[in-house]
Amino acid sequence: MFPEVEVTRRTRFRGVPGIYLFTGCIAAMVYGHWVAMGTVRKRLRAQKEMEEARINVLPLLIAEEDRHYLRVKRQMVEDEKKYFSNNPDWVPGAPVYHTRWMPPASYPVANW
Repeated sequence: MFPEVEVTRRTRFRGVPGIYLFTGCIAAMVYGHWVAMGTVRKRLRAQKEMEEARINVLPLLIAEEDRHYLRVKRQMVEDEKKYFSNNPDWVPGAPVYHTRWMPPASYPVANW
C-alpha cells in the first residue's frame, strides 16, 4: 500500500575527533620546543665563540692599554717638569699620596 518510511538517523559530520586535535596540539608543542631549543643551542654556540674570541684578543687589548698608559704618564711627567721647573723641591713623577698603587681606569674618570 504505502511505501516504507526510512527512519534511520543520519547525523552530520561534527568536526575532527578529539584524539586528532589532541595529537595535533602535542605535535605542535613538540615541534615548537624543538625549534626553540635549536635556537637556544645556536645562540649559546655564538656566545661561546664570542667569549673565546674575546679571551684570545684580551692580551693584545691589555698591551695596547698599557702602552697608552705609559704614553700618557710620560707626557704628564714632562708637563710636571715644565710647570714645576722653578720649584727645586718638586720631584716630577713622584706620587703625591703614599698609598697602594691601583691600575689606571681605562675610561676617562672626569671628562667634563
